[in-house]
Amino acid sequence: MAQAVGWLLILSVPLRLLGFRRTQLLLLSLRRTPTRLQPLSAQQPKIDQIVRLVNRICRFLRVACLRRSLILWWMLYWHGIDSAIRIGVRKVDQQLEAHAWVEQDGKVLGERAAYVEQYQPFPADFAKLF
Repeated sequence: MAQAVGWLLILSVPLRLLGFRRTQLLLLSLRRTPTRLQPLSAQQPKIDQIVRLVNRICRFLRVACLRRSLILWWMLYWHGIDSAIRIGVRKVDQQLEAHAWVEQDGKVLGERAAYVEQYQPFPADFAKLF
């Protein structure tokens, strides 16, 4: 838990100074080599644990969706689990609203899929670096 809180606090600075993509590149430069010793289905309990932890901390600290998605993506990646950050928009009262979320094999993680479906997602590679 301390690791997730630490990353959330640390990520505030580069996100403000560098923006999303450069912060994501910075995180990738810090990564350890991911290993997959088990099939993805065997990792589901670990995925669920990470999602619950990040959601709990982010609710408590009132973290916005982009930071939440970035830390969830990073923690999954750190544990050797591939996922993708998705970004979408919707129009509400003549205003555009944006939202970021994390998907793993097309499945929305840590949020209600019905909520995310309200947003028109940008192409999958919009927030992807590789």
